[in-house]
Amino acid sequence: MKKIIIISLLFFLSACAGTGTKNYSSISYEAPSDQAVLFVGRKNRYIASAALPKILLDGQEIARLGVGEMERMNISTGAHKLQTKIGNVLQLGTGGDSTSFVAEKGKKYFFIIDYDQKLLSASWSIVETTEGGFQGSLN
Repeated sequence: MKKIIIISLLFFLSACAGTGTKNYSSISYEAPSDQAVLFVGRKNRYIASAALPKILLDGQEIARLGVGEMERMNISTGAHKLQTKIGNVLQLGTGGDSTSFVAEKGKKYFFIIDYDQKLLSASWSIVETTEGGFQGSLN
């Protein structure tokens, strides 16, 4: 019985870890001249801390962000669609969000993912921000 409890606990705890990073000092905020850079971060708030929303770019999953985590990726120029969706069955009934943007060479794009709790509903939101606003929301 102890083994089952320990294995279940380890499985649950590992499910709370996202694919992003909290080591912000290792992230380069520079954009290469031939590509654009996308930064996606999740606010550092306790609410919905066990939930890991899926972050999709143009329909492809790029991250599952835990509280205070961020993801950086070089992207091609042109039109893109950024989406949030529920990450597992525990989030059923939680809505997602999407936004579109046009990336230009050498530019940086910052987006914050947040959990919006209302009286009878909840949803993930995406908000575009500045580099300073992005860094401030992760701390």
